[in-house]
Amino acid sequence: MGGHFQSESVAGLNRNRWPLWIGIYIDGPKCEHDKNRIYKNGRGTYDKILKNLEILKSDYPDYFERNVSFNAVYNANSNLDNVINFFATLKTEFAPNLRVRFSFDPISKIECKDSKTEYSKKVDTIKDDYIKIKKTMSKQSNQESVYHILSSFLAPYFYPIKTRTYLKPSCINYTGVICKPGISKIFVDVYGNFHICEQIDNTFEIGNCLEGLCYDSVKEIYDDYKRAILWECQNCIARNFCTICFVPVGKNGKFKKNTICQKKRISFLNLLEEYYSIMEDLPIAFDELKLIEL
Repeated sequence: MGGHFQSESVAGLNRNRWPLWIGIYIDGPKCEHDKNRIYKNGRGTYDKILKNLEILKSDYPDYFERNVSFNAVYNANSNLDNVINFFATLKTEFAPNLRVRFSFDPISKIECKDSKTEYSKKVDTIKDDYIKIKKTMSKQSNQESVYHILSSFLAPYFYPIKTRTYLKPSCINYTGVICKPGISKIFVDVYGNFHICEQIDNTFEIGNCLEGLCYDSVKEIYDDYKRAILWECQNCIARNFCTICFVPVGKNGKFKKNTICQKKRISFLNLLEEYYSIMEDLPIAFDELKLIEL
């Protein structure tokens, strides 16, 4: 939500104090957000979202404070300095109780061969900046906002290791499928067809607005995923921390394993090593780390 805003809908939610959250998808400042979030005519959505945010906060300040959260999607092409500074400023000047969850988009096309390397370096810098602030505990004025945003950015990396858990549905163990198609998530395209996710191709259809949800199709997708992907997961060292979902292994109506599993295992071992190296240096490093649920 953000580009499409109906004041009367929010008024009803606010009046009845329904515990429903409004999720605002905004990926940072205009130069970052409008790279990917555009209208059909190519015009960016940033200005419209900011205008709607100002109306929402002005007309429904209590609801804005209680029930509005943000989701920022970034990729290897993103300027993370711009993104971090944007949300730190947003927290300081506009939304003191800012709740933002950062999500990495692994399927965006890399703009140049150096983008991924530069991205990795910047993530390392963010980790270093977070630890420096945490060590000095100088969470004052502008530092407090920066610390909050850095913490939110790093949470998806380290929180699952800190808590020894990764949110997974009981119907699909091991992998990172946290949304349950046909149960907790349905993507509706412009033609009224239901799909399992907005990030996967349109060959995983599970119904439509006229005929409703096709439970046989949902079951078939679950069964196919289990047969194709989960057959060796039980013995994998990263099984409780895996983030693989339908998207990177699904194409043309089928699920197929590729090199992603080995990459995830290596990534997990590197992250585990990094986590404990940081903890040895600073045992309180992740005491306040929380994962924002949207």
